[in-house]
Amino acid sequence: MVQAEEAGGYLTTEEPRGNALLLFTLRHETLVNLTGESCLARCAIRISGRAVRHKPSSSPARSRIR
Repeated sequence: MVQAEEAGGYLTTEEPRGNALLLFTLRHETLVNLTGESCLARCAIRISGRAVRHKPSSSPARSRIR
């Protein structure tokens, strides 16, 4: 768009619409990916926390206290 303006040309009516649609789609995809990754990370933390709670002797901090 900047190159077209510098060259003295004009954008057609379809080009700004296409750019807006592209940006909207990319924003939606980024939001979905971030939400999905954060849910997976949270589940992984819960699962690993349960494993440590069920095996207290595997925790290095607990073994030093005893």
